[in-house]
Amino acid sequence: MGTDSNYYKEIIGKLENLTKREYTFIASLGVQSAVMAGVTVFTLFALLEMLFHFSSTVRTILILIFLVILIGGLGYLFLIPLLKYFNIFRKTDYFKTARKVGDNFPDVKDDLLNAMQLVSTYNLNSLYSNSLINAAFSQVYNKTRAIRFETIVSFKRARHLLLYFSGMIVVAFGLLGFVPGLN
Repeated sequence: MGTDSNYYKEIIGKLENLTKREYTFIASLGVQSAVMAGVTVFTLFALLEMLFHFSSTVRTILILIFLVILIGGLGYLFLIPLLKYFNIFRKTDYFKTARKVGDNFPDVKDDLLNAMQLVSTYNLNSLYSNSLINAAFSQVYNKTRAIRFETIVSFKRARHLLLYFSGMIVVAFGLLGFVPGLN
């Protein structure tokens, strides 16, 4: 594919940006969720300790449970999406991403996916001519040139969760600061 390979690279770059934005969104939700779970468990354990005055062994077990929840949550909900963002532990399926773009932008529909499939079959010595593939992909490129694929991902849910996260932190520190014996 001659000069149209630049078109292909540009569209793959746009699909990659969309994928990275999705992992950024997942990681932002994950870090908030993991820290919220950690703060909740810590506050709960502190309240239980204040009420029941556990032995050293029970306190050690509670701290270990807290650490497992916090570290496990951060690892699973934040670290894994972060590693996938940097293309570690990720096998990118551009066809799936192209399908998602087609679902969200009616002007593109299945054209993007079909053109990408033509290019992939061309690389496997298909029956389609190089000029047909170039024409199809050039047409799709012109349709998608002005579209920012990453706008599909909205951080509205993450901002909404941030309000709960902030409220929970304020309540937890308020309890720790103002309830005698809790700290």
